[in-house]
Amino acid sequence: QVEVELPMYGSASGFETRDTFTVDFEGYENYDDVEFKVISENGIPLDVALQIFFADQNGTVLDSLFTPSQNILEAAPVGAGGLPTAVAEKTTFTTFDGSRFEKIKTAKMLFLRASFSTANNGGTLVKILSTQEVEVRMGIKIGVSQ
Repeated sequence: QVEVELPMYGSASGFETRDTFTVDFEGYENYDDVEFKVISENGIPLDVALQIFFADQNGTVLDSLFTPSQNILEAAPVGAGGLPTAVAEKTTFTTFDGSRFEKIKTAKMLFLRASFSTANNGGTLVKILSTQEVEVRMGIKIGVSQ
């Protein structure tokens, strides 16, 4: 048996992936607003537009994190031959007022939808290797008045 791993060389536009995560906001009380912070580190040469939907236990979408979807991951810069030369980092903030957060407090799932494209709306050729990584972290800060 032989196993071969080849790099991908080409361009992409509108390639989409989806994933689901569990969440529980029911412990949060006495808030005025809520700030979501998304931190991304992108080592692949693809822009990523991201949308996160908050859904209840039945899968009914209650709201979305961004309006509209946002390009939260800038493509890693590329050099000659389409290989990344650095990791692109970006921090994105979204604030919900108290009434908007109240609507998603019953959320039990996050539906993540990501759309990938190479630079110039798919016009730049890049190399994607198994050693390249993307990391996305999300935190929440509760604003409380005294």
